[in-house]
Amino acid sequence: MKDISVSVIIPVYNAAPWLERCVDSVRSQSVSNIEVLLIDDGSTDGSGAMCELFAGDDPRIRVFHQPNGGVSAARNLALRMARGRWLAFVDADDTLPADSLQLRLDAGTRTGADAVIADYCEIGVNGSTHDRHSSFQAGCLDKNGIISGILAASLEPDSFFAALWNKLYRRELFERGGITFPARKRAEDWMVNIAYFELAKSCAVISDVVYNYHRNTASAMAKAYPEQPRLWRESLELKRRLIDTYGYQRDKAADAAVFFGEVVEHLLRVAGGGGDYVMAREALSLDESMAAALAADPSKLYRLARLLRPLVVRRHFRIAWIIARVWAIIAQRR
Repeated sequence: MKDISVSVIIPVYNAAPWLERCVDSVRSQSVSNIEVLLIDDGSTDGSGAMCELFAGDDPRIRVFHQPNGGVSAARNLALRMARGRWLAFVDADDTLPADSLQLRLDAGTRTGADAVIADYCEIGVNGSTHDRHSSFQAGCLDKNGIISGILAASLEPDSFFAALWNKLYRRELFERGGITFPARKRAEDWMVNIAYFELAKSCAVISDVVYNYHRNTASAMAKAYPEQPRLWRESLELKRRLIDTYGYQRDKAADAAVFFGEVVEHLLRVAGGGGDYVMAREALSLDESMAAALAADPSKLYRLARLLRPLVVRRHFRIAWIIARVWAIIAQRR
């Protein structure tokens, strides 16, 4: 194929229950001049063999196998192999609406933008659907708009900014900036988006739903990792650099509440996953966690965080851990 408009990158690791559904949604896109890069990251459930079968049925699919190295390693391999003018990222347990790529391509071509951001649909484990809409107005943002809107959004939690899959990227910009995915299990997408949008000169925003995000309790976002405290430190340093570089005015008490809320969410994941007290204490006793608990605006904290805040300030970590453990067990039984 001479002209490939989009390289669709799909990391695959033990995704057998969902993989065919995902690949079929990409193969049936209304735009046909695409390539699909399936990166088998050392799967042990037959996903690698499934990838080969898909490639045998469709010449647009290219399969690469590697020892398990994580999603970042899989995407970095795909970046080296991609040949399309644009890049789209899809998770193996999600799907694309039929016109997903065409809508994004049209917006990128029409505006000449370096990126496209769109809406998505969140599909619950029970099949419920909820469209998620961007806070950015439809149109095309120039560099000032990227700084005041998109990069500023990177300082907030759970924003449209963090995800890869509701966007379209120019491959040339990835190459020019030497952008690769860091070797970490959380927030790697967020860090790549920061690097990309600091280079981008413009971004198209469309109000179409271009992605179906399927909630999956086995996904990486549902897990707790021992290295989470180190990742928080790295993320804080990056946020502080952005604030210093672009002069963002921040409500420090609200920011502290957000950070402490993330600590409590991590504590719940540890508790709900049967993690041990040592891992929980490490997160609670971080200097950053203590500082956030002291500085947080209590009105910005949700109920459990408000309950745990005084315990953390007084360093009653074991009591906080017990409360989180009971809270997680009750939540799982509902």
